[in-house]
Amino acid sequence: MIASQRMKLEAAMEGHIESAHHSKRKAARFRAVDLLAEVDRQVREAVERIDLRFDEWRDKIAQLAALAAATNGGIDLSQPLDRAHLKSIWSSFGERGEGANMYRYLSAVMPEADLLYLLEDILNNMAGHNSD
Repeated sequence: MIASQRMKLEAAMEGHIESAHHSKRKAARFRAVDLLAEVDRQVREAVERIDLRFDEWRDKIAQLAALAAATNGGIDLSQPLDRAHLKSIWSSFGERGEGANMYRYLSAVMPEADLLYLLEDILNNMAGHNSD
């Protein structure tokens, strides 16, 4: 999308515009403003969609973490939450029958980096609330 808009912008700056009321230079500026506004709108919409998806994923991971914390001895938060420990905690979520389907779903739809990022944030939140 941005590459397409960039090509339109370059064409406008080279004078390939239809101008009935303004000089070509002014018309090119107006066209550039319109194109940049469209890029801004589309990028904002994409970010909103990503934010909504992350919020949904965060809620589902938080549910799995709450389920794990309430069963079988909870979650081991005594070790640093490095990548290996986060992966171990995450895989333990799939061992419990109640959350296994959600675990498989999230493992399939989420990039691992995003999953571990959200998991770490949720666990840090849990650890902060447990110490109060």
